[in-house]
Amino acid sequence: MGRKKSKPVNGDGAEGNAGTNGPNTSGGPGGETMQGYFRQLFREHPEWVKPRSNERIYQRWHQDHPGHTEVPKQWQNALTNVKSHLRRKGKGKGKGRRVGRPPAAVTPRARSAGPKPPARTLLELEEKIDDCLLVARTAGGDALEHIADQLRRVRNAVIKMSE
Repeated sequence: MGRKKSKPVNGDGAEGNAGTNGPNTSGGPGGETMQGYFRQLFREHPEWVKPRSNERIYQRWHQDHPGHTEVPKQWQNALTNVKSHLRRKGKGKGKGRRVGRPPAAVTPRARSAGPKPPARTLLELEEKIDDCLLVARTAGGDALEHIADQLRRVRNAVIKMSE
């Protein structure tokens, strides 16, 4: 068995990584997290969440972190994660439904949560609907045309259910 590695010790004798740009600190005063830094930034500037470009955010980061020539990859990843989370969170109500779009049609199969009826029953039902459809088309003429259309739709739904 190998020995455990010792944790790094700061100049004051305390263990940890305070004052570094590690995954849990901003490297700045107060030791806030990288994601915490960006959340605070987006609270101040919510209009920066939606645009794809991060130039304004990077400029602000350079102002708050002088001495860096470029934004470290860890910080870029933290920014991406926070923006993604805020965008998803912003969708909120109406998730999955678009404005102006009618709800999806409910099929007879979607309404019935029970088991599928036996094939013999569905075939018998289809034949009886066919008989009704024939009567509606021949006897009623134009007066029963809308009834014939509805019977045809129901018959097609029964056929689809039997497949």
